[in-house]
Formats: sequence, C-alpha cells, structure tokens
Amino acid sequence: MITAKLIYAKLITHIAVFAGAGGILVVSYPHVLAPTESLEASPVVARMVEYELTAGDRFALVGAWRDAIGAYETAASLSRAQRQLPTVALRRVANALYYDSQFLAAAGVLQGLADEAALLGDAETEFWATLDAAQLSRMAGAEAHARRLNERATRLLQSGRLDEREYLEARMEEINLKVFAPHLESR
Repeated sequence: MITAKLIYAKLITHIAVFAGAGGILVVSYPHVLAPTESLEASPVVARMVEYELTAGDRFALVGAWRDAIGAYETAASLSRAQRQLPTVALRRVANALYYDSQFLAAAGVLQGLADEAALLGDAETEFWATLDAAQLSRMAGAEAHARRLNERATRLLQSGRLDEREYLEARMEEINLKVFAPHLESR
C-alpha cells in the first residue's frame, strides 16, 4: 500500500537520481509532501504519476520492458493512492507485456483493469479492457478464456450500462486490436 512516507522517500530518491547522474533536475515539485498530507489531493503525487509514466515510456522506447513495466506499475499504485482508476498506467503495462511477447500476462493485466473498473462503475473501461484481454488471450492460444471474456463483454453490452450499444456491438464483431506505443487502445 502506498503511504505518504513511501511517496516522500520515492520523491527524494528521484531527486537523488537526477542529481547523482549529474543531470539537470527537470521535474520540480511545488512543495514537499508532508507525512500527514492526504494522498488523494496531493499535487506531488499527481506529478509523480506523470513522472513514472514518462519514465516508463522512455524505457519502452529502448525496449527495456521490465523497467517500463516497473515504472508503469508504480504509476498505477500512485493513481490508486489518489483513488483514481489507473487506466493509462495499466494499459501501458499491458502494452509493454505485449511487446515482450507475454500475451497472456498482458491479458491478465487488462482483465484486472476490467475488474477494477467494474468495482468503480466505469462500464466503458470495463468493456474495452475485457475485449482487449479477450483478443490477447486469443493471441496466446487461450481460446476458452477468450470466449469467457467475450461473454463478459456481451453481458455488459446487454446490461444497458453502456452508451452507443450498436456501435460497440459492431466493433465487437470486427474487433482488431490496434497497438500504439506506448499504450494499447481498441478504438
């Protein structure tokens, strides 16, 4: 679990990394996160999320998938600490796993995103993450799992919780996973 103390330590570590590398500190924080400050409203934590996403993107550009995944997972944890659904970070984790040919692991990340979205009532994110997880499962040769995920997406369509149902049904029929570095996207 992310705590204010851990975030403060991570902030100091990042500053030390910049200074230790002899580089210029390009990320500046307007104030230091106090150990008692609320993580949900902290602009420091929000900037740290952006920093981790950028770091992950830089690792991904050079094919350092494990480092990219680590940075994206940190961004996801920080987003959760701010009580936000980590859609961008988790899609980037899935993308890095995809490019590392770990299709089933990428599908698992997206299925986890769909589960989190369902708990928070975000039907659209749940639908697209489920559909993308199904496609990745199919790519990994897990046809039975892909069918179960497609059934979940179909139930979600029939629930009436999604706008533009006809459009989404048509997309489901012709779904073709599109990959744009550094994140997955279905639309």
